[in-house]
Amino acid sequence: MTILNGLKKMRFNQILLILKKVSIFAVLSGFWVINLYGQADKACLHFPDQWLGIWEGELQIYQGQEVVQKVNMRVDNLGTDNPDVYIWALTYGPDTIAGRRNYLLKAKDRTRGVWEVDEQNGIFLEGKVVGNTFINVFTVMENTLISSMSVENDQTMKFEIIVYTKESTSKTGDLVYEGENIPAVFSYSITGYQKAVLKKVRNP
Repeated sequence: MTILNGLKKMRFNQILLILKKVSIFAVLSGFWVINLYGQADKACLHFPDQWLGIWEGELQIYQGQEVVQKVNMRVDNLGTDNPDVYIWALTYGPDTIAGRRNYLLKAKDRTRGVWEVDEQNGIFLEGKVVGNTFINVFTVMENTLISSMSVENDQTMKFEIIVYTKESTSKTGDLVYEGENIPAVFSYSITGYQKAVLKKVRNP
């Protein structure tokens, strides 16, 4: 066994042990760890080529359980002359110039499904393909955002953003229960949620 494989096995066991102690994650723990530390999912190897095209739909912005705003949304996923760089543009609202975000998607490690969104303004967001979902997690202005994008049946794209406070709202656990050490668990306040279902309107 190499040192690297030994470290991976140790991290796997440590995470699995922690998740088993937190009962709400016990059922999902095996699936979650295997996706992070196992071999690359086959979907990673086909991303983003199977996602290319023009996608359009409606973005719904929630406040609590209510939809407070609806915005037209368009996603342009297109290839370039560089096989490791893709156009990954998002457009919000009817103004296709002011509302357009000219992002680029750049490969960092295709076999592991690791990519980077270049906002072309000095900001780079690393993301990972897990199954058929591309996920970014980042913090800005004291808020952490989880952004996910997935494609189903080559014709439907789902886009979702969850926003929560950087600072935790409560801490529980961190005690000994029936002779077992329970790890500290931190909770966070959800401050925003957005979702969109987009349809492919044009092939690349």
